[in-house]
Amino acid sequence: MNRRFCLPLALLMLVAEACDVPHESSSSDSEWVVSSFPADGDRDVSRLERMEVELDRRVHPNSVHRGSVEISSGVNFSWLSAYFDLVTQKIVIGLNPDYPLRPYVTYRLSIRELVDLDGNTQPESHQVIFRTGSRTDVSIAWPRVEWSEVQRIFSKSCSGASCHGGSTPAMGLDLSNATRIEQTAIGAFSRELPTHMVSAEGARGSYSLLAFRIIDVGVINGRPASSYMMYKLLDDSHIVGNAMPHPDAKTGQLEREKLEAISTWILFGAVMQPESE
Repeated sequence: MNRRFCLPLALLMLVAEACDVPHESSSSDSEWVVSSFPADGDRDVSRLERMEVELDRRVHPNSVHRGSVEISSGVNFSWLSAYFDLVTQKIVIGLNPDYPLRPYVTYRLSIRELVDLDGNTQPESHQVIFRTGSRTDVSIAWPRVEWSEVQRIFSKSCSGASCHGGSTPAMGLDLSNATRIEQTAIGAFSRELPTHMVSAEGARGSYSLLAFRIIDVGVINGRPASSYMMYKLLDDSHIVGNAMPHPDAKTGQLEREKLEAISTWILFGAVMQPESE
């Protein structure tokens, strides 16, 4: 139960180059990028700002890496981290507090060669030009979610006796308590995928999710974008079978704030407190 976790700076290490460059206009927006923070032309950007790039689709998490996300402006390097947020459809970029961007420098944020869940590759690079100031504050705080909040969501919407609880939980996935989640969800593969992913052409489901765990947790952080349960909760078109909760459930689909809570809980390691004996 007691897995270590820390800020998502350890999720993915990227390289940023830093020194002044002339301002250039952004390349024409690709259809994949909706908006970004900072926006093109922003000035006085914090040297430790949490950056976000909103997309118009969900991308495969393996395509968000040091080759597809880059901040550059010369030869001095800083460490960055990035991950794809399934719920908001944003690439979230964090900077290591020990290696902030340099002050009063023009940087280029580039997003390129992303791959969506249908195997399509981003047709052209998207670039944002911004300039730092002297600040080191963060405009968008890193979220926190307690296990008790997620436990209430599961108890109300997912772990009833007719679904993922009781003596025979659906598909062997038991969300009724921390022990059973640890045994049946953390690092486990869904029983749906091996038998349904080879179904007739046109059937719902995608090989892009085949290797995903129900809840994917690494040594330090979790990976919501590689967690099959998140796609089920979002009723993504690439899942097999029905969404979670089941469409016939009286509770209905989860609200966005609850989806964000579960995603954040996974991101920080899906840490749980075991029930009292």
